[in-house]
Amino acid sequence: MDAVFGVLGETAIRIDGVFQTRGKPRERAVLAVLLAHPMEALSLDRVLEYAWPSTSARPTNVADTVYGHVSRFRKQVEAALDGVRVVRGKSTVRLDVGREHVDAFQLMDLVDHARRCLTGGQATKARELLGAAVPLLRRGTPLADVDSQWARRWRAQASALEPARVYAMLVSAMLALDECDDALAVIEDVQRTFPGDERFIDGRLAALVRVGRAAEAEDYHREIRQVLAADGDREGVARLDEKWKALRVNAHAAHSEAPGTAPAKPRQWQLPQDIPGFVGRAVELSALDTALSEQEGRALRVVTVDGMGGVGKSSLAVHWAWTLRKRFTHAFYVDLCGQARDEEGVVNELLAKLDWTALEALPLVARRQRLGELLADKTVLLVLDNVSAALQLDELFSLFTAGTVVLVGRQRLKGLTRFGAVRVNLPTMTAADARRLLAGIIGARAEREADACAELVRRSGGLPLAIVLMGDGVAARPGVSVAEFTRTLGDRYGTEPDLNATFLGSYRELAEPERRLFRLISRAPGWEVSLAAAIAIDDRGPGRTRASLDVLVDNSLVGQPDDLGHYRLHALVRDFGKHRAGRDESPADLRAADQRVLEHLLVSAVAAHTLYQPEQSAPPPLLTPGRDNPPVDLADAAEAGRWFARERETLVAAVGYAVDRGFHQQCWRLAQSLQSYLDSVGRHEQTRVVLLHAVRSTQELGDEDGLASTLHDLGTVLTSMGRFEAARRAFRESMRLSRLFGIEPGTRRTLHQLARLEIQTGDYPRAAELYQECLASALAARDQEMVTWSRYGLGDTRLEQGDLAAAADHLRAAQHDAERTGNRPVRACAILGLARIHLAQGRLSDAHELAATARNLAYEQAHLPLTARCHTVIARIHYRTGEYERARDLCRTAVDLLRGAGDVCYLAVAAELLGDTELALGDRAAAVANYEWARQLCTQLGVAPALDRLREKLGESR
Repeated sequence: MDAVFGVLGETAIRIDGVFQTRGKPRERAVLAVLLAHPMEALSLDRVLEYAWPSTSARPTNVADTVYGHVSRFRKQVEAALDGVRVVRGKSTVRLDVGREHVDAFQLMDLVDHARRCLTGGQATKARELLGAAVPLLRRGTPLADVDSQWARRWRAQASALEPARVYAMLVSAMLALDECDDALAVIEDVQRTFPGDERFIDGRLAALVRVGRAAEAEDYHREIRQVLAADGDREGVARLDEKWKALRVNAHAAHSEAPGTAPAKPRQWQLPQDIPGFVGRAVELSALDTALSEQEGRALRVVTVDGMGGVGKSSLAVHWAWTLRKRFTHAFYVDLCGQARDEEGVVNELLAKLDWTALEALPLVARRQRLGELLADKTVLLVLDNVSAALQLDELFSLFTAGTVVLVGRQRLKGLTRFGAVRVNLPTMTAADARRLLAGIIGARAEREADACAELVRRSGGLPLAIVLMGDGVAARPGVSVAEFTRTLGDRYGTEPDLNATFLGSYRELAEPERRLFRLISRAPGWEVSLAAAIAIDDRGPGRTRASLDVLVDNSLVGQPDDLGHYRLHALVRDFGKHRAGRDESPADLRAADQRVLEHLLVSAVAAHTLYQPEQSAPPPLLTPGRDNPPVDLADAAEAGRWFARERETLVAAVGYAVDRGFHQQCWRLAQSLQSYLDSVGRHEQTRVVLLHAVRSTQELGDEDGLASTLHDLGTVLTSMGRFEAARRAFRESMRLSRLFGIEPGTRRTLHQLARLEIQTGDYPRAAELYQECLASALAARDQEMVTWSRYGLGDTRLEQGDLAAAADHLRAAQHDAERTGNRPVRACAILGLARIHLAQGRLSDAHELAATARNLAYEQAHLPLTARCHTVIARIHYRTGEYERARDLCRTAVDLLRGAGDVCYLAVAAELLGDTELALGDRAAAVANYEWARQLCTQLGVAPALDRLREKLGESR
């Protein structure tokens, strides 16, 4: 269906099959705002706020201005398509047009559908959809006629409209279909606009190799490599070389196949880059090959590699994995950083690497089942690095139909004999291999100063990490002989390896500013430190910190920064740095550095939270951001979300770091700033952990108000996780504290959440009682926000009970309150509730209109759970009208969103409805799988009526 109205580029209407721009700029801006909110009644103030340039003064007579512009385009708009109406209310205006008739929404739907097709292996369908999307994309920048803050935010949140993303998906689809010449044509055109985009560089190399233009591909690889090297992008060079190597390997494998054999399955090789010029370890590599052959015939083969720190276990495992690339279709690497992480963490990481968002929203059994389905037709090589002895992987092993798991750790891993595991213990390097490794670093000097190099190797104890550190020290000092360098290390070396002595040699070569920075960043929370955090820790200014970090990198004490400026330290180097900090820094200086890094993370988290969740208040940082304490520089909500995603693990670690060191004010503030992001992406287990730390901190501070609030938040996340009894205990304690200390707002918030909990467990009479109590308290206190939420909650409760008339009264009252006070979340929820009432009454057209309005509001707020609930209601409408394919697509979108948002309760509803649509379309196997998934979710939630219904459906479907 062709779009009739356009907001991509200038606002336009399709006339005689051609988009035409009509009217003056202000008229087009007003029309664009209405088209961006189809079927939604907008107040005149909002229309003017959204349409007017932020740099221009707004007219004083709002009604005359808006209605005047509307009257000038009204007839033309209504004549463009049957059924389209511009509706003027008393103080509102609404454009009644289906979302599918607006080009931007049509483009969003095409791209979203194509993404799901690509993920599901339907490249032909994805190619078709993206082919239809490209002409729309070429119309121009979304909302080009509107220059307001709202328009900029709308454009930033509409990631589906980003040209580079759409073209990258199109290239992926073409390559999957082996349409390499067409892909090259698209890439050549797009690279004029996006010359440095790695997706198109990779696509061009892949296409050239596949069509046999190997020499041209080689030249292009060399050209791009030179550009990256000239820019100093060492990480970019490494990534390019890794991908180029994989391309050549796969191309060679394809050419070496026997004639007439089927093409190999697509490979997904997610391993760290192989070590260039890997030296030695012939005995150990042979032992690994033997270990694999000894387990021939087993569906799953398990190999363990253990040895002391610094002996080269990880390098050996990764290098060996690269030698096996022809045996496996997929290879994955997961670094557990030596933490006692459980099977759940590994399952989540593998699902993420397979492009499936694996979040705590789903019960572990459902995530494990999904991972098993994804691995069923794959021969997998999995390398788990830094494994602790406490890690339990029995259930994970059962998911592999064919594959090999390599477990790497310092300790010998026990209890694996039942899996037929073969152990390879890694000793120190032989003297000959160690000399070869050193020669690869210092070059011809190894031969000229052979005796001195032999002594250096002896002092290294055969540890590759020590040899690399020493070799880098020698290479950095061309005017110093190897013998002189060795003497500077002191006489602490004996015949046994002493890594601390090795590190001490590199450490002593540093000037005091670099020594101090090394000591302090070794103690930073998390397993890496950002440039901004290092600047805060160092407290000497950005220029000096950057220069000192470069020195630490050159001396191999800190790893090369990634493309976002994050530095990592080897675990042993970090331990050495902590040891030196304890010796060389005063307790007061260490505490001051801890405070600086925690306050930097806090001010940055508050800044990100303010952009990411502007409607939620965040606790203020303890210090005012300024020159010495700047927050991270973020432009908009999308960039704030990316920052949270990149820093998530560090922020979670920082909350625990703060509570352990007595920084309780920073702890609970950081936890609250982080909580909204973690909830929005479904990281509920991490939310639970940081809130437990916050509970401890508020207890230590004696902050009863903060403790009650934190327990309320903890109960809320436990409800989303389906842990209803634990949630109820947290709510009751929050309620007790709130009432004991007279915190009335906290009491009302907890009553509201307790009522929500009762709805989830099906105790509707109790939910209604709690909402009535909350409403009475809110009315007495003139707490308008909780009045509005309570009225919505009562409406939702009556709707679940089947009392549609009472539900409608409460929901309309909530909608009226929300519109009057600007409470957008309640407004959207109330409208969606009214849509469900119309659906129950069989008034499908009215239900669709209201649900579409609610969905637009949810889109605007980037509210994933509510957007998904709107999709589910609209899908149910399409299901009732027999439009099963459309209903299924909407259900799948809802499931994706709910999985990402971590809303277990509504995920169960969407999964059941998806089963209904699959059954209606004749796919019984898919229907049974979704019913079973919904049953598992409902079992976790303990929802008896839903369980009975699902058992009946499963019995009928099998």
